[in-house]
Amino acid sequence: MKVVTTFHPASSVVDSLKFRLKDEQPSEFLVVAKPNRLDIYALLPEGLRHQQGLDIWGRVRVIRAVPVLNN
Repeated sequence: MKVVTTFHPASSVVDSLKFRLKDEQPSEFLVVAKPNRLDIYALLPEGLRHQQGLDIWGRVRVIRAVPVLNN
């Protein structure tokens, strides 16, 4: 009998958000919210690259962007 598993346990995605940082070189990121974790990926021409992960003590329900006013 063969068993096939993944290294990381599967989890559902609750919400996602795309944002852009405006530095010398603008960069775009994707935040993926899971029930108890946030994962941040860089959006690159060759694809997604995992940048950071954060385990949450509690439950993520939704994520929202905070608008920034330009002066």
